[in-house]
Amino acid sequence: MAIFAVIYIVIVYAIAMLGIISPLVMLLTLPLSIVAAGIPYMLFLTRVRHAGMVTLFGLVVGVLYLVMGHPWISILLTVLVALLAEVIMRAGHYRSRWAAIWAYAVFSLWFVGPMLPLLTNAPTT
Repeated sequence: MAIFAVIYIVIVYAIAMLGIISPLVMLLTLPLSIVAAGIPYMLFLTRVRHAGMVTLFGLVVGVLYLVMGHPWISILLTVLVALLAEVIMRAGHYRSRWAAIWAYAVFSLWFVGPMLPLLTNAPTT
């Protein structure tokens, strides 16, 4: 599980680093990293056979991004969407292709987490 999490994080981080080129590229790297990171995530889901693994994957990703400087609310969102993805995978008995696709779609909502402080931290005047 850990190797898939590391590959996932490296892919997302490497693509996100392209955002240094310009703000427009920064916006374009978000969907690109979601698509590219889907490959190791789907490979990870082929190995999942019992409950808790998707949630653990989300926890590892959340903690590593928290260490790298993401806001604390981001880890809460990451664990929440990982739990929802776990429920979806369980509904598909951890074997359904469609359940895996929907689980990744839900899990990818964690990308909103680093932007949540823009909405939750009101400016003071």
